[in-house]
Amino acid sequence: MAGLLLALALLKPQVGALAIGYLLFDGLRTRRWRMLGTFVITSAILWGGAALVAGPQIYAQWLAGLNAYRVSLPDRPMIFLPLGPLIALMVVLLWHRNRGDYFTLALLVNTLVYPLSVIYIVSAVAFVVIRWRRDWEIYPLALCWLIPPIFARLPSSPDFRIAAIQAIVAVGLLVGLVPRLARRAAERVS
Repeated sequence: MAGLLLALALLKPQVGALAIGYLLFDGLRTRRWRMLGTFVITSAILWGGAALVAGPQIYAQWLAGLNAYRVSLPDRPMIFLPLGPLIALMVVLLWHRNRGDYFTLALLVNTLVYPLSVIYIVSAVAFVVIRWRRDWEIYPLALCWLIPPIFARLPSSPDFRIAAIQAIVAVGLLVGLVPRLARRAAERVS
């Protein structure tokens, strides 16, 4: 099942290439041959099947489609200005609390260095926060409701679009860093 899921994840390789690579490396290291075999067979069926149905030019068209996004979307990693240094600091702080989980770190790094900053790419941040902080608080997410109205009033430009996405990512990472209010209140009562 793991090999099947990894192969399916390759349908959108730019979203989790580093994490998939880490899991495949770990599969080789731990000799999980069944998982690796299932991955290879499923990948061959999916990618080969697409080439058989649509022709091999489908992959060139896919790459051309990715390049076409560069005209209308910011083409830089999430960790660049304007809010990139803040996001990088938040990632370091979150990682410091969760050292040793290299799969999730690979997923997070992939998200932050992938040079096409669209909102679905950063959905992995939610997975990282939930995995690393099982007792996460919902109150910082209220800030997400403020981000679109603020940025909607600003002129439309790639810089403002990247700043809006970065602000959403920063709020997502903030969820993993803020203290639990309920626990602190309970500690004060005792």
